[in-house]
Amino acid sequence: MKTYCPLTRKITFARLDKRLSEEDKNAILKARDMIDFHFSLGMWIRNTWIYGNEEERVEALAKDLGEDILWDADSISSALLNGYKTHLKTQSIFLPMDKKQNSYYYVKFEARSYNS
Repeated sequence: MKTYCPLTRKITFARLDKRLSEEDKNAILKARDMIDFHFSLGMWIRNTWIYGNEEERVEALAKDLGEDILWDADSISSALLNGYKTHLKTQSIFLPMDKKQNSYYYVKFEARSYNS
């Protein structure tokens, strides 16, 4: 079964929200540089959503990310990873407080710009 490239970042982030575990999401939030995910999640994004997909779908996603030109696959996956980290920071999520008690506490992350 073919997996199509999402047309928008909203769809992309919703798919990643479903696919990734809370542990994965926390690792992304804690990462100092998203390049750490280039050969893992970034490669999955490129292989699953970018390579072998219709150029129009990839171009639509690139434009939704704010670019008028079609980037190369590495640039698109990098933009998606950085955007996804921002997406996670704007969400209310639960982080493990004590694994023995399996209790959680509520943490609200504030959005921060990657251009500053």
